[in-house]
Order: sequence, then structure tokens, then C-alpha cells
Amino acid sequence: MNENFKCQRCGNCCLHHGGALFLTEGEVRKWRKLVVSSNFGRFSAIRFASVFAVGTADIFFHPRTSEELDRCPFLRKLPKKNIYKCLIQDSKPLFCKQYPFEPNGEIRKDATDFCPEAKRILRGTSK
Repeated sequence: MNENFKCQRCGNCCLHHGGALFLTEGEVRKWRKLVVSSNFGRFSAIRFASVFAVGTADIFFHPRTSEELDRCPFLRKLPKKNIYKCLIQDSKPLFCKQYPFEPNGEIRKDATDFCPEAKRILRGTSK
């Protein structure tokens, strides 16, 4: 991760990356044991995933209807603020922890569409 990156908690990454994400095999095991609060109530975290292949899963899906969600169900806007909070901060998927970076440390190509901080870093400007 880039040491110049400071998340602004704008929520854009979570608002625009619904079903385009996945869990690793280790995350699937962790999510099977995890009960979380969401915008739909309290559920086992794995109910928000569609498990396939060898323990991996696509996310995010409605826990009751299995419909693909267009945003993260674990994102909450703080009252009277333009800041968002992740309800599963300690258990969020690796993809989310790394965003807006690729595993190689480069900024994701789509990140500048959503992330003001990624845009700032690519422009080379300071805060």
C-alpha cells in the first residue's frame, strides 16, 4: 500500500463495487463463523456470499433473496456527516483492505472513477 494514501471514508469504493468482489478460501472459512450487522439485520456473514468452487465465493448478495447487491451491505453513513463506516472492518475481504491498490501496489485502473484519494495520488498532488 502507498504510504501517501489516506482513506477519506467517502464510501465510494463500497457504494460502487457490489457483486464484483470475491472471498478467498480462508475468508470463506472466517465468514462461516462470523455473525454481522448489516443494512438488512444480523446474519451469518456467509449469507452475503455465493460459495462456489473450492471454498471461494462471490459477494455481495441479499441474505434472504440471494439477489446480487449493487453495493456493500456493511457500509453505514455516519449520522449528519459525509463519512462512512465499515461494519466489518476487522473481517473485510482482502480486496477491500487493499483498495484502491492492486496486489502489486499499483492503483487499480477503475479506482480513479470512485476514489478521490487515488485520483490525488495519480496526479501527484499533496493534500
